[in-house]
Amino acid sequence: MSQPDRNSLSIIPMASPNFDYRRHRTLLAIVLHGTGSNDGFEVLARLRNPASRASAHYLVDRDGQIYQLVADKDRAWHAGPCRLHGRVCDLDEHAIGIGMVGDGHEDPPYTPAQYERLSDLVSVLLKEHGTIPPHNVVCHEDVAVGHGNGPFGKFDFDSVIQGVRERRAGAAAPDDTPAPAQAPPWLEL
Repeated sequence: MSQPDRNSLSIIPMASPNFDYRRHRTLLAIVLHGTGSNDGFEVLARLRNPASRASAHYLVDRDGQIYQLVADKDRAWHAGPCRLHGRVCDLDEHAIGIGMVGDGHEDPPYTPAQYERLSDLVSVLLKEHGTIPPHNVVCHEDVAVGHGNGPFGKFDFDSVIQGVRERRAGAAAPDDTPAPAQAPPWLEL
């Protein structure tokens, strides 16, 4: 499988007002989220509603369609306080957020099309943002401090990571360096 590029993803722009500007431009993680709903239109409406005070950079609908709500350079409101490599940080400041439409309980909880497109998107983002190591692709529920949303239910994280590895294998040697023992000092809240 070859490394996709951004143009091949056919991303549909659906701007959300729920963002601000990053103080730090260095991106170091990709955070995957569940949406708690199987209705992509409802999720898009919620993430674009100023009253929700929530957003993500991207949303992957159940048919695999990818929407971009916030530019990568901007700070989407998706993760909040999180613990990454043992240190509490504001991942909104340092991460790209990707929502997966689904409540995690349908059969299947997430569709094959979603997994394929998520693997494509993560692969492209890792290539475009060379500061994000592959071991910093994380599920929000695994890093959230006192809050969190999925991906819910039976999310096949291993399938996504395997898909990313397959896509990156032909492009360049994958970065399989272990996670750092300590996060950089600028990562603090």
